[in-house]
Amino acid sequence: MRKKIGNMRGKRLIICCMVAAMLAGTVAGCGDSVQTNEQIVVPKDEGSNQNFNQEQDAQTDEGQSDREQSQDTDSEGKGAIAEQVQAPEHFTAEISGEHIHVKADAEVIIPNAEGFKTYKVASRVFDQGDYASVSKALLGGEELWDRDYDAMAGSNGFTRSEIEQRIEKMKEQAEDGSKLYEEEAKDRTYDEAIAEWEALLEAAPEEPVLVDVPATVVDPESKEAQEKGEAYLSGYVTLNGEDYYVSLDNGYQSEWMYVNFRIQKRHNGYYGKCSYNDLTDEAKQNINFSVEEIKEKAQGQMEAMGFTGFVDGGEEYMVLYDSENGQETTTDEVGYAIHFTRELDGIPVTYTLEDGGEWEKDSIAWNYEKIELVYDAEGLIRFEWSNPYVVEKTSDEYLFLLPFSEIQTVFENMMIKKYEDYHQKTFGDQSNEAIDIEINEVRLGYMRIREAGDVTEGTMVPVWDFFGTQTYQYEDGQSYTEDIAYNSLLTINALDGTIIDRGLGY
Repeated sequence: MRKKIGNMRGKRLIICCMVAAMLAGTVAGCGDSVQTNEQIVVPKDEGSNQNFNQEQDAQTDEGQSDREQSQDTDSEGKGAIAEQVQAPEHFTAEISGEHIHVKADAEVIIPNAEGFKTYKVASRVFDQGDYASVSKALLGGEELWDRDYDAMAGSNGFTRSEIEQRIEKMKEQAEDGSKLYEEEAKDRTYDEAIAEWEALLEAAPEEPVLVDVPATVVDPESKEAQEKGEAYLSGYVTLNGEDYYVSLDNGYQSEWMYVNFRIQKRHNGYYGKCSYNDLTDEAKQNINFSVEEIKEKAQGQMEAMGFTGFVDGGEEYMVLYDSENGQETTTDEVGYAIHFTRELDGIPVTYTLEDGGEWEKDSIAWNYEKIELVYDAEGLIRFEWSNPYVVEKTSDEYLFLLPFSEIQTVFENMMIKKYEDYHQKTFGDQSNEAIDIEINEVRLGYMRIREAGDVTEGTMVPVWDFFGTQTYQYEDGQSYTEDIAYNSLLTINALDGTIIDRGLGY
């Protein structure tokens, strides 16, 4: 069992994060999107066993890279899995409860493969080889650098111009009638905050003092990590005149297993998810890239990084949110994201909106493995790799799946129960609000599940996911539709028909 360490990086990291926030911007994503209609990857043959970092024993077909390419293959033959589950090509149903109405009009997507097998999954942290392969492929192996925060301690790591810009923005905010400086502490007035920043000007250099950063990935079990209370690497890389912020965090805490490797192009704001239909006309005109070319570029860079056995599990547009002055406003800058997942036996791990980061009382969270590449017309915007797995096949026997007729019965019973319970918790017993649910896609694929409280081992299990939208009908006649890409509204274990909570991962 690993020793668990916290993220206690001290005063220097606080300064580093403040500067990183100014230079790199926030990188979290948000926003609504529309579920794509693309198919899952279906290899033309079984392929051969390939390993990633000598840890993955998974069958893959290098000839196909995303779900869309399976359409022609699906028409050639449905495969043994489809014969076993006997699911319709299109699923229709309509059921109602006291406050919930569910209508299914959905394509049923089944992998064209011989069958699901048993795989054990273990969590791991990043190693030096991971950093080297990613850095070489995406950053040309360029050296890391950062500001010398010790040399710039008198100005908290900021240059004179950066401090002056910050003061000017605070003065503009104060003129708008705001009395409190809300960016960092709500109990300070703008005058007090401005005075504190002005006090830093005397020691602030005109140009940042830079220092090389050793690109050393820290093992959280090492003596160094235990003494520092961290296993963290961060810095900047300059490539073709652009600065990229690089962070690799091997630290994990007692209640949350989350290790993350991220490369983010410097810009003001962050790219959040957005459907094409939600983009402004100006933003649509700014889409001067080819989606097909981006997909090819992403696949090529995945191969260059050594990611064999990963496939395109989902795609969506991203829009840049301007986060200056503590506000979020959409811009007309558009990017495109590719979400990669593992493929085992020609069957992808199903990509969903849920990241597995929820936890219950006295439990812990273990986020799912994720690899995401985001591009705009100029190239890479963001790379993010979280919670890598060690995957081991434990049996070559094909698993028995319940017929879809039994899955449908579970769906009809549990959709009403799940969302009536949700309605009661959200609106109360006496509420007349209603929720209309539309299921537009049903998909069979792998999912990692685990035991509650275990963040070291799990199992790849075949599951049915029912994707769709929710429309809330309020008592005052107003309504709101939640239409988010890859939002699985119900997940059913294909082996025994039990319900799985994707937020918790079990």
